[in-house]
Amino acid sequence: MQIRSVLYHPLLMSFDGPSTYGYKDSRRIIGVCEVVNSDGLSGFGEIYAASYLPPEFANSIVQLLATNISAMKLNFPSDFYQDFTIPFISNGGIIETFLGGIDIAIWDLFLKHNQATLSEFLGFKVLNQPKLYFSSGSNFMSATEIAVECKNLGSLFDGYKLRVSLNELDDDLSRVSAAAENLKPGVNLMVDAIMSTNPRPWDLSKARRMIKLFSDFSPLWIEEPLHPKNLVGYAELTEDYPNLIACGEALVSEIEFRAFEGLTKLGFIQLDATQNGGLTKTLEVLNRLSLGNHNVAMHIWGSKLSFNLNYQVARLYNFISWVEYPGYILDTDFTFGNSHEQEDMIGFSNLNSSLLKDLKHSWSGDHGVYKI
Repeated sequence: MQIRSVLYHPLLMSFDGPSTYGYKDSRRIIGVCEVVNSDGLSGFGEIYAASYLPPEFANSIVQLLATNISAMKLNFPSDFYQDFTIPFISNGGIIETFLGGIDIAIWDLFLKHNQATLSEFLGFKVLNQPKLYFSSGSNFMSATEIAVECKNLGSLFDGYKLRVSLNELDDDLSRVSAAAENLKPGVNLMVDAIMSTNPRPWDLSKARRMIKLFSDFSPLWIEEPLHPKNLVGYAELTEDYPNLIACGEALVSEIEFRAFEGLTKLGFIQLDATQNGGLTKTLEVLNRLSLGNHNVAMHIWGSKLSFNLNYQVARLYNFISWVEYPGYILDTDFTFGNSHEQEDMIGFSNLNSSLLKDLKHSWSGDHGVYKI
């Protein structure tokens, strides 16, 4: 297949939900990469990191990575990603994340060209049935608001996740207690300490104290109680609290993944193809994990394009037990479609070039950035 062009679209989306989630004006940018082949067919991939960057900067990275793509002949979706192997450019960080967005778009293009679902294209006959957990409980929500949300949680969800760490400890304990007391029997509670985005991450000593307190509410996991770079701390925490700690959404480089894969008592490795460096890399990680005893949950904190991709990945492997379902509604949700409801979806969305032109773009750079 010949790629004619690669485009970047900073979609400025309004969202509706119980909280601002730290974004300005209830709006955020979703970065979408579009690859167009010589026949004019388009594929799309979301770039999670683009929500945190000025669109002009994000676009320059996409164009840099796509400089020579028109000269390549791609026989398989992973060819572009696997040929990009200059270590000091593509070994991790933001470049790898943006490279992954192009990689996802190429996979989407191949699926649409072949009119095949991801599972059909890869030859998977028996598909997994992962559970969904409702991801909400923003740090900006009170215990009362969380209690109401948990009481009204729909039957679609077998789990509920809330955030902690930006409030006073007593407030966070009351918020977690409100969730635990108001969830229906059998619905799992997850607690996310968000240390990868907390400007003042806990040290190991404080993490131990917090985990001990939150453990009283019997969560299925406690997520990111340390900054992801604190591998030594995670090694100690997983020994102290085996099968309780979750981490992985912020990992990008191959070395990071292999290091955390070595933590045999880690409760859940959380993967997100839109953040971890693309679908090709995510499949490589999952194929390694299939040889061990790791539990995996798919992370999503973007648009339905991200959800659809990660949900379809979860259907391929029976050790992926959970898929995150963000607790907000973006104004493009219905445009993109929903893989959970549309299991025969070709590619990762119902999006096409004509629909994309009608969506609101932004090049201002001051929208979608976390207040914190």
